[in-house]
Amino acid sequence: MTRLPVFIILYLITTPLLAMEPPWCDRSRLNRAEHFICDEPSLWEVDKRLGNVLSQVRKSLSGSEKRRLQREQTQWLKQRNSQCIYSVENCSQVCERRIDYLKSLLNENGNDVKCQLYNVPVKSYKTVATSEFNRSVSRAASKGEAWVKDALLVALKFIGHPYEAPPECQLISRENESNPSPSKSIIIVTEEGLWDDSVRGEKYKLELKKDTKGVWQVSKAGIAWRCLRGRGLNDFSAKLCP
Repeated sequence: MTRLPVFIILYLITTPLLAMEPPWCDRSRLNRAEHFICDEPSLWEVDKRLGNVLSQVRKSLSGSEKRRLQREQTQWLKQRNSQCIYSVENCSQVCERRIDYLKSLLNENGNDVKCQLYNVPVKSYKTVATSEFNRSVSRAASKGEAWVKDALLVALKFIGHPYEAPPECQLISRENESNPSPSKSIIIVTEEGLWDDSVRGEKYKLELKKDTKGVWQVSKAGIAWRCLRGRGLNDFSAKLCP
């Protein structure tokens, strides 16, 4: 029986095994980024973790949610392909960010998908004109319509629903003056899962004022978008989505 030197035995015990080459590396046609990953063993582990968490998210989604995730993943792969051709560090970072995002879709039990709208940062808002809408509020008030005296209903009327179907997720927050009958209110409405090929979500920030007759009007409005691809995947901003 051949005896290995002690230092070789210790090396074999203490050295971690590298992740296996991604199974998709056997495909006949690979793009430049895929060749880069397959040729770099140091990227195999992060690719494996990405695949595992993506699989977990898919298992917890309904049919329509899976299709939306697939669209997102297709757009993200384009971003990855543009980064995984220069350096291992760039490629690893873009994959780690994707892993973090996918993990954010899972709840504490790692099973269910939920709307993750609270912690998405907002870089900027684009100002939205309010004068025409406020004229419609005045006309409705003259007809005695009740919705004009509810700040939330006014806000939702201002936003409307320009898409073919309502959003999959909606979050509404409201800040009023401290007195029992506030005359000013700030309402923020965040929506995600829109039926759009470039916009993932929209966030409105509306400042409303109530006149002496109890009618609410929008004094200031801003909108920000979160994109499905490219810039704006992980934040809301005033820039239009590509």
